[in-house]
Amino acid sequence: MYTIFPLSWVWIGSLKGYMVGDFKGLLNTKDVILTHERLRHITERHADVKWNSSTIVERLADMIRDPDAVYADDDKTKTVLYLKYFDGKPFQAIVRLSMGKEDGWRQNSILTFYGLNPRTFQQLAAHSLLYKKGVL
Repeated sequence: MYTIFPLSWVWIGSLKGYMVGDFKGLLNTKDVILTHERLRHITERHADVKWNSSTIVERLADMIRDPDAVYADDDKTKTVLYLKYFDGKPFQAIVRLSMGKEDGWRQNSILTFYGLNPRTFQQLAAHSLLYKKGVL
């Protein structure tokens, strides 16, 4: 279902313009990738992500396709935070956007993916909400 390319990355999906707010007109591409290095980071460093690599890729694809919410990372101008519940627990993926001339060769890429504890979940409210499921 998901293509693994010899360049050591996996295509995860495509961003939907209405979910990324003001960023949509600035994007170099809608494609989102996950590098094998970032996948290794997720599996080795985030104990709360207990799935195997294939399931992680499937969950990330589901999150990009149908998130529960998307926030702008107000601390980093080219970053958005995707939120989705899996098995009743909130998870977040941080996506670095490819925007502008200096990023012309880059893809939008997932930097990390992890479960949110109650404190971290509450901190999302400090960021600008771009999209919430059921509210357009």
